[in-house]
Amino acid sequence: MLALSKTIRTPPTPPDAGGLVTYQIVIAHAASSHVAAYDAVFSDTLPSGLTNATVTDITASGTTAPSSQIVGGVLRVPNSADGAFDLPLTARITITLQAELDTTVSPGQIITNPGDLTWSSLDGTVTDERTAGDGLLNGGGLNDYELQTSASLTVSSPTLSKALQATSAAHTADPNVTIGEVITYALTITLPEGTTPSLRVVDDLPAGLAYVSGSASVDTTGFDGSVPAPTITAPGGSGDDVTLDFGTITVTDDNVTTNNSFIIRLRAVVLDVVGNVGTNPPGQTSLSNSATLQVATGPVIPSNPITTVVVEPQMVIAKSFTPSQAAANDTVLITLVVTNTGTSDAFEVIVEDPLSQAKFTAITQGTTPAGFTFATISSSPNTIVRYTGGSIPAGAARTFTFAATLTTNVTAGEVLDNIATVTQATTLPGTASGERDEPDVSGSANLTVTAPDISLVKSDGLAGLAPGQTAVYTLTVRNVGGRDATGVVVTDTVPANMTFDPGASDPDWSCVPDGNPGGVCTYSVGSLAAGGSASIHFALTLADPVPVGLNAVTNTAQAADDGTHGADPTPANNTASDTDSVVIADLAITKTDAPDPVAAGKTLTYTLTVTNNGPSNATGVTVTDTLPGGVTLVSATPSQGTGCGGTGAVVCNLGNLADGNSATITIVVTVNAGTAGPLSNSAVVSGDQTDPNTGNNTATASTVVDHPAIAIAKTPDAQVIHSGDAVTFTITVNNTGDVDLANVTVADVQASDCARTIGALAIGAHASYTCTLANVTADFTNSATATGTPRSGGPVSATDTARVLLYVQLGDRTWADTNGNGTQEGGEVYGVANVPLHITGLDVLGNSVDITVTTSISGYYRIDLAPGSYTVTAPTSFSGYVLTSAPSLTTNLPTGGTQDLALDFGYGVPTAVDLLTFEAAFEPEQGAVHVRWTIQTDGEVTGFLLYRAETGQGPYKQITNAAIPAHGIGIGDYEYLDPAVDPQTIYWYAIQVLPKGSWLGPIASSPNRGNRLFLPLLTR
Repeated sequence: MLALSKTIRTPPTPPDAGGLVTYQIVIAHAASSHVAAYDAVFSDTLPSGLTNATVTDITASGTTAPSSQIVGGVLRVPNSADGAFDLPLTARITITLQAELDTTVSPGQIITNPGDLTWSSLDGTVTDERTAGDGLLNGGGLNDYELQTSASLTVSSPTLSKALQATSAAHTADPNVTIGEVITYALTITLPEGTTPSLRVVDDLPAGLAYVSGSASVDTTGFDGSVPAPTITAPGGSGDDVTLDFGTITVTDDNVTTNNSFIIRLRAVVLDVVGNVGTNPPGQTSLSNSATLQVATGPVIPSNPITTVVVEPQMVIAKSFTPSQAAANDTVLITLVVTNTGTSDAFEVIVEDPLSQAKFTAITQGTTPAGFTFATISSSPNTIVRYTGGSIPAGAARTFTFAATLTTNVTAGEVLDNIATVTQATTLPGTASGERDEPDVSGSANLTVTAPDISLVKSDGLAGLAPGQTAVYTLTVRNVGGRDATGVVVTDTVPANMTFDPGASDPDWSCVPDGNPGGVCTYSVGSLAAGGSASIHFALTLADPVPVGLNAVTNTAQAADDGTHGADPTPANNTASDTDSVVIADLAITKTDAPDPVAAGKTLTYTLTVTNNGPSNATGVTVTDTLPGGVTLVSATPSQGTGCGGTGAVVCNLGNLADGNSATITIVVTVNAGTAGPLSNSAVVSGDQTDPNTGNNTATASTVVDHPAIAIAKTPDAQVIHSGDAVTFTITVNNTGDVDLANVTVADVQASDCARTIGALAIGAHASYTCTLANVTADFTNSATATGTPRSGGPVSATDTARVLLYVQLGDRTWADTNGNGTQEGGEVYGVANVPLHITGLDVLGNSVDITVTTSISGYYRIDLAPGSYTVTAPTSFSGYVLTSAPSLTTNLPTGGTQDLALDFGYGVPTAVDLLTFEAAFEPEQGAVHVRWTIQTDGEVTGFLLYRAETGQGPYKQITNAAIPAHGIGIGDYEYLDPAVDPQTIYWYAIQVLPKGSWLGPIASSPNRGNRLFLPLLTR
């Protein structure tokens, strides 16, 4: 099995016509080969595009290098004369082949060079040997000794680059172009050496650019080859592509890369279309242009894009008048500032300003920028001021000025609105095809026509005027117009009931015929500049007395100029008046009290009402209320004014009170406990004005004082009972005040049976009753509240409380501590009788407890006490017994109905006997338990008591009516027949030894258990 490989050892540089390529072919055994190959032949047919092939070297290892030949473009190894070659196992042959790319190669062409190898399995012609194959050249089947391999290379592709070569306008800098400007593009095409069968170049112009017809040309300067004239397709509209189709192009195969390029040049114009914008905002337009080329049907190759940015002028005009206000025949300066805020220069700029011939005359030139021409053109009804011919660079401004005079047709207050317009501004100088004339822009200014305008303000600063009082009026004359006023005079006529007071007036007043009512007084102010003012004083005195019904007086004055600078535009503001009320005020006060009568300790409210009966408004209204003794001020609240002050005498400042209006004062006091009545309280009102009726300036109120009171007693105050017992209370209610009480009731939340409705209680009267609360099962504190209603001051009440407690229970027992360890254990079931226990403590009611209780025959004790904290103390020794547990135990039982039955004390048993046997047997014939025991004693024992229980732990009940006597010193047998038993029940028996009370046992007996025998383990 052989292996065949073919590679390009040295590629052509560059890969185009005339370039040399070197192939390396390697023939060797495959890894799976185990025997030599025979009659091998390698052939290589050179493809189109390769020429001048030569074998530059054949080397071999493990065998002799074969020969070679190239005939008719086919390489054969070995040559025909040698026939074939053998390849021993592990041998290898390397062939080096060189060829040249001919002039027919085209850009992007792929040249594939295949090679074939055949061999056989035996040397020579042998029947059934494996040779040649199935023609598939894959060496993969039975009798398939053939292989093929190839190597490929690709001819260079063409390249296309694009550049902006020039633009037609000198005032724009790359990449900026303005509307109407022409752009020249250069497209550089580089081809590989050889033959290009056809070439298409497309220039993709963006919208906003249009091809300049006939501008495309081909420049082959420095190109070594032949380029035929192209066919050019160019519709010429906005964004229409330019297509150049070339026939066969040849490039000489001289292996020189610098002479393989030629250039296409074409021009495009920037169109005056909506999409081309050169200002910010809204934002400048970018025009991106690129091209493509394609060889025959090969891939489309793009160029680099060229982007230009649209620029254009943008005009702004501002107009102003100096001054901005003027009168007829005034000359004003008109200023026009034209600014180019765009991105390129503006050319052939024209500025026009039409002025109304009815309002303006005598127009004269001021400042005209260089390059512009000033002219005035009569075009009824206007005179047009026109500037023409100049240019304005981007970002620059030009200022134009001229003067004009207002005619006598203008009216004061008239606003002349004048508009100037930039009517032309082009993107290119001169008359250029395709340039843009920028949109017209305008600016306006207002000129306000002025004249003198006299105004008058008059005031004496008074709200009212008392009879005989002098009012000094301040008259302020102003020129609120735009021009100076001359010959200004103020005229004031003296009204009825008043006379002119020259001493309180400014000098130079003149009154004709005199200063009495009806006299006309004048004052010469003279000239007032525009915006100027003058103040003068004119005094009048009110008659005293005044006629009945006179409530007010009015004084009127006028001011005017001599009209030199025109008529006053607003004569309505030339007159001013001041009216003063005639001040007389009748103040009245009333007072009420509530409640009346009032209860001592309660609040009493006085309501004071002050009324102005006129006819004038009252000022400085003050109320003084002197409080009676026995009360304490809580608050004083006026309905108006600055408030109230003081405690004994309350002073309230109500301020102003208009004619016919009222104000109130609310004074709240507390009637002190123990205060006797009646209470008398007076208040007085006064004001700044003369009061014609002082009889209604004082008000008084008198109040009766009550002292209601109630008392309640609920007894007993404390009771201690057993749970479930009933408790009884006695409730007594007394009227302890000085006024009858109505609606007397008793409320008891915890004991509803104790609530009552008593009704009326006269002064000093009382009511008493009992009530019972059944089945009390918990501690409680019981409150009863008595409430009664007096005739004033609201209800009075009183509360008394009683406490009910349940007994607590404490105790347990004294036990026989048979092993003396002070701990009560399961088998220690016998009590110690008649032990005196001392109990001390304090109950929750505060009572001390100190008592002694004695344990029962079985050692138990239990006692009921009021809730509290208690200590039980046992004697350290008793009747020969010695205390083995703690001598004192304390328990805290603060709540009734609880218990502590774990207060136990242990005593060591001083035994004087030995129990030798202890048995219990049920005797069916007798229906009884037969109990027997044997005792050894020293003579101290006097007898025995027998006890029975149904469990070993008890409780045990004595079953012998009397003691069974002891036999004396020594050993003795004893028995007892217990007939009061149930044959089916297990019974336990214990013996108490007298007189010490020590215990023996217990032992159990049952019909199912037969005899039970107790054998003692310990002796004394």
